[in-house]
Amino acid sequence: MLEFVVDWAAHQQVELKHVAGGLFVYLAMNWWLSKLNINWRKSRVFRAVVFTHNSLLAVFSIVTFYYVVSVFRHTFSVRCCSVLSAVPGLRGIAYLFYLSKYYEFFDTWIHYLKNGRPGWLQVYHHIGAVATMGYCVASDAEGVIWFVVLNSFVHSVMYVYYACATLHIRCPFKHWITRLQIGQFFFGISLVISHLASDCSRGHVRASMAILGLYVLYLAFLFLQFYRRAYRKKAEKAEVSTEVKKEL
Repeated sequence: MLEFVVDWAAHQQVELKHVAGGLFVYLAMNWWLSKLNINWRKSRVFRAVVFTHNSLLAVFSIVTFYYVVSVFRHTFSVRCCSVLSAVPGLRGIAYLFYLSKYYEFFDTWIHYLKNGRPGWLQVYHHIGAVATMGYCVASDAEGVIWFVVLNSFVHSVMYVYYACATLHIRCPFKHWITRLQIGQFFFGISLVISHLASDCSRGHVRASMAILGLYVLYLAFLFLQFYRRAYRKKAEKAEVSTEVKKEL
């Protein structure tokens, strides 16, 4: 079944007008949901839907990571200029991963349905993932497969955590997920630079990889800001509280 789906995906083409249309729908839905002021946070049915959503993305990410790593065990090359076309299945899995970025829009919409207000980090993350992944796959940029490897690994951990959190199962490694995300960005940037310096980087391939690199660079900056706000300040407050208790 998996091979059939991957083979089907390998013959699909990304049209940039579809990318633009998908992003328009995303932003339009964000605007509409922001006006509704819905709060389904305590709904058991809604919680079951969110759990299913996170579980599906966790399974998809795990299968994707395993599939690509299994292929790379036999055809490992950072600068192979024909890896997407030469290695069976890689273009198909890259296309499927691109499609999954549309499904991840539900992350934002779920946030709205909890009466939340997603920040610029989340919105930029989803817009950029679809736009850059779509352009890279459309131009057959070989370097995009590394985006798939890194992102599928991090998302495997992240969505397992989210699924557990939906069931109120506490996991002690939440801050490590953000660290993993930041780590993948900087490692990814180094791979983009390597690709741009290679003979593979020409025309639309070069442009798509350069745009991907710029997108990831700014994303890394946003995640570093988030990490500092979310974890460093909490740690500093905890230290101050401990010192105050000692003085008392």
